[in-house]
Amino acid sequence: MATGQYIIGGLIGLVFGTGVACLSAWLSARSLETSKTTLVLGVSFLRQLFDIAALLIVYLLRNVLPFPLYALLIGTALGLSIGGIVLAARIGKKMDKKQKN
Repeated sequence: MATGQYIIGGLIGLVFGTGVACLSAWLSARSLETSKTTLVLGVSFLRQLFDIAALLIVYLLRNVLPFPLYALLIGTALGLSIGGIVLAARIGKKMDKKQKN
């Protein structure tokens, strides 16, 4: 396979993983607006399921997509990880501002 297919596959995985991370962060932000501990814990569990589902979707589509599986999986994992870290930091800053006010 050409190097370009690996790069494009990795970028597609990165975009997909970041999209799932954005959805997870949005759910987390919504759950943190309430003061219910059980809701926050439930959403944390749901976020883990989203991550697993995203990787599973990429794996199951391996024969449909014309890109290398490794590139798609690595890109998706990076999108989930880096996107989750960046978005969690943004949520944390917003929560700190709310507590100071």
